[in-house]
Amino acid sequence: MAKRTEQTNAAGSVVKTPEFVMDFFVTLSAIVTPEEGGGYSAEVTDLPGCYTEAETLDALGLNLREAAEGWLRVHGEQVRELRGTRAP
Repeated sequence: MAKRTEQTNAAGSVVKTPEFVMDFFVTLSAIVTPEEGGGYSAEVTDLPGCYTEAETLDALGLNLREAAEGWLRVHGEQVRELRGTRAP
């Protein structure tokens, strides 16, 4: 577990930051649906509200990665705000 340090930001609030950040890989599943008019849509099953679409499966794979990364970035920031910590 990361040891946290406290710093004061410009507004005078105490902000806790980790001493180090660890990168890791996650495997997520998506439900892919062919669309009647062509192309595909997909939902990342473990990330509520994480959807995307594309004309080809190759493009859909890229869009899924971008959508999941964005979802995790936004929701991770919300969790950190609830805990009173911020990403470095």
